[in-house]
Amino acid sequence: MLLHELGGIEGYADPVCWLSKPDSYCTSVIVRRIPHHRKAWTVGEWADAIQRGQTILPSILSKAHKSAENVVSQQIFPVDIDHETNPLSPCMTINRYREHSINPAILYHSMNSKPYAPRYRVVVITDRPAIGAEQISMVYSALISIATPTPDLSTGDLSRMFFGASSRFPMAVRRLWELDDGNGEAPTVEQLIALAPSDDSFRVHQEIKEVGGNRRRNPADEYLLTHVDLLAYVRKITGERGTVSGRGVKFHRCPVCGHFDHFYVYPHADTPDLWMCWGSHGVYIDRNGVSRHPGGTIVDLMIHRGGEINGEEEK
Repeated sequence: MLLHELGGIEGYADPVCWLSKPDSYCTSVIVRRIPHHRKAWTVGEWADAIQRGQTILPSILSKAHKSAENVVSQQIFPVDIDHETNPLSPCMTINRYREHSINPAILYHSMNSKPYAPRYRVVVITDRPAIGAEQISMVYSALISIATPTPDLSTGDLSRMFFGASSRFPMAVRRLWELDDGNGEAPTVEQLIALAPSDDSFRVHQEIKEVGGNRRRNPADEYLLTHVDLLAYVRKITGERGTVSGRGVKFHRCPVCGHFDHFYVYPHADTPDLWMCWGSHGVYIDRNGVSRHPGGTIVDLMIHRGGEINGEEEK
């Protein structure tokens, strides 16, 4: 089926439009609100929503709570290209997909994109939804492996939200199906699954594993926990060495809330290193209405920073 003929493509679109990336508190509000705004739109209407700065949640949930366990299907597949030194330009990435007979529908600059370090998303929309975690995972596995090494592996987390397009670029959203004179075929789920690697190197579906008592871990999380040194990463993104304070290392600038003297990294010898933002500006309200300070492992820090893996240092 042609992309422009697709109708009733379901997903979630938060009604609030943003000109810049929302902070952690606003993001927590979106997380609670977005499952109540399910939409069935055409490809063009989804492109319009992204251009307005709306946050989208492409996976369909079985209940109004954003959780990987509740994901039942997905037809919209954004792929995050977020590395600061990106060997693939947007056109090169699009051509890689087209070499495999995959016609992306939308290309857009994400809110943190810069002219000298483009960060963008390629949105592939299939002819019908992929059903269940395994199919969704295999579709993402194919899309990520084709564009390797640049995609952000956390792209394929089953219940991930994606913020809208940058407001700083004159052509932040490209409606790719229109550039094909309306002749672009929507890829099929079977076509994409056939392109998935035979091993699990790019598999990003949520595994049934407990981490820290309540967080489920997937292979993308495993990569971060085993390859990225939390302390080295925080030193890289803050530009500071940090000062030893008690059991932790204190940093002047907080990479989560943007304020000062309240961000700590707690190294551990046998378990993943932890971090905590103790500043009042970083407080968020959890799903139970309780005020909490952000914290956790390198995985949680990536989530708070929107999946950025820039400047990672391997252990």
